[in-house]
Amino acid sequence: MATGIWLDEQTVEPPSKKEVKWLSDQLTASSKRIASQLETIKEATLDLTTSKQDLVKFTEEKKNELGEIRRLLDEARKQLDELKAILEKAGSSYTEISSIGENAGKTLNEMSVQLGVITKGYEAFKADSDTLRAAINKD
Repeated sequence: MATGIWLDEQTVEPPSKKEVKWLSDQLTASSKRIASQLETIKEATLDLTTSKQDLVKFTEEKKNELGEIRRLLDEARKQLDELKAILEKAGSSYTEISSIGENAGKTLNEMSVQLGVITKGYEAFKADSDTLRAAINKD
């Protein structure tokens, strides 16, 4: 073995200083590339970790928002039920008011007829009274 390389007596000669230097330079360059790639991997890992934390935070925020939306939806459904109940009451109240209005209209018509009869009676009484007064004043 010469300089860390096994030599076959028949085919392999020991590497020259130039070859050893070239191999050493190649090893140094490879080591630098690996170190650079390792640094890139560390940065990528850090970026991924940060992205994962941001994603977890975003997911939690969206879960909270979804919970709030569900709560508001339940509240809106309750309000819708209340509005339906109010609308139903308003419908029955409208029916009652319409009935009362019809009855009031009928009563008003009857009173108008009675008022017409009373007015005619009064006018006849007044005419008779005026005639009698005139006759009394003449005498």
